[in-house]
Amino acid sequence: MEKIKPWQIGVIMLVLVGLIAVGKEYWDTWRADHPTEVNAPADNDEEHLFLTDSLWVDYSDLDEAVAKHDSAALDSSLTETPDTISEKRVPSTENSDTISEKRVPSTENSDTISEEKSRSSLVVGRSITNNGKLLLDSLFQGSDTCSLRVVHYGDSQIEEDRMSMSLRRNLQARYGGGGVGLLPLFQTVPSRTVRQTLTMNGEMQAAKGGPKRYLVYGPKKMRRDNSLYGPMGQVAVMDDSLVAGSEDIVFHAEMKQKKKSESYFSQAHIWGTKDSLILLPDSSSSVTITLQGKQEVYGISLETPTGVQLDNIPMRGCSGYIFCQIDSAQLARYYAETNTRLIILQFGGNMIPHMTTEKNVNAYVAEMRRHIRYLKQLAPQAALLFIGPSDMCRLKEGVWTSYEMLPNLDAALRRACEKEDILYWSLFESMGGAGAMESWMQQGKACEDGIHFTPKGAAEAGDMLWNWMR
Repeated sequence: MEKIKPWQIGVIMLVLVGLIAVGKEYWDTWRADHPTEVNAPADNDEEHLFLTDSLWVDYSDLDEAVAKHDSAALDSSLTETPDTISEKRVPSTENSDTISEKRVPSTENSDTISEEKSRSSLVVGRSITNNGKLLLDSLFQGSDTCSLRVVHYGDSQIEEDRMSMSLRRNLQARYGGGGVGLLPLFQTVPSRTVRQTLTMNGEMQAAKGGPKRYLVYGPKKMRRDNSLYGPMGQVAVMDDSLVAGSEDIVFHAEMKQKKKSESYFSQAHIWGTKDSLILLPDSSSSVTITLQGKQEVYGISLETPTGVQLDNIPMRGCSGYIFCQIDSAQLARYYAETNTRLIILQFGGNMIPHMTTEKNVNAYVAEMRRHIRYLKQLAPQAALLFIGPSDMCRLKEGVWTSYEMLPNLDAALRRACEKEDILYWSLFESMGGAGAMESWMQQGKACEDGIHFTPKGAAEAGDMLWNWMR
């Protein structure tokens, strides 16, 4: 029998390595789609939070939780004082096998934030800028002792964690922190950083009778009859609209990439009509939470108690005209409780195809300024940064051509931001100005629609933003 040659052994080893990699990918996918079940708590437990292979959270009564909002006006004024949390829920460490929830009265009032947070407070405005650029070390001072937040709102250009991912990694590499920040209960758009599922009785959330979702943006049929949309502009409602037997909802999130800053977190914060802070083992890379009862869920944040967290909040098709439609007390409370230091607004791209005159541009910018002022008053401790639209092009008589009004909108947004005393970064100019998108398409950095970045292009745009911020 002929002896196996060394090169043949090498080929066999390569095949085996490939099979192992494929098998692991299938296993990871199966695990994400089949979250570990947890036994139901005893009937005599009033509220539950067990740490076994997964977590159980039981909310007693939605009506009690939202009662404080009944007398509130739907259109809160800009000068309204943010509501404070009457109770904070933190896990007890008395028992290493079972974590029971303790209710601890809040020591904060409506005018102050925690002492730990206040140590890193600063006056926002010209004090943290130099020639229109951020002084990052001043902005994120104190990140070694407390958690600081960046909230990145945008249109579909930031879907899948595009741009946000690069910025988050750079910030966490410099100032510490982990996790991906805020996630919706039900994720409709795949993410490059986290694999997320929502099941009820083993059925995916798409099954009839799932939690009703309301959005402040997008199709009008998804609006609700009040302004309680939360910091993500969307809410999942667990109430009597759920079909019988679907009250137990299992949220599962698992980081897709290992050894990245966002890959590890140590707590999950459920933001809703009744908040829960769940402490997890250090360096957790996945979490499974079973939600039971009645509750409105505005988001679940995977985070660390120190360093920087960055929320990626994409709003497909949105112009940016939505912030004044979100309850001011909800937004102000979130920004204060998370110690938000930077709010990024990345809008304008969805309006470009409809702009044909300078009048269109001016009308859009004037309306956008109203929402900028709203956010400035709700988050006085935060800096605001507006990112203008990228270059965008479409086929015109067989030639890729940039939209004519893009330079006008870019310039008008810059002037408006200067007047509002907030920061502005021109993505349009940074990527090369008019005609740049065609070049990015040829280099594999933009999609064939002439609008959106590919993962390669999004990473480069995110790094460009970071370099500008530094």
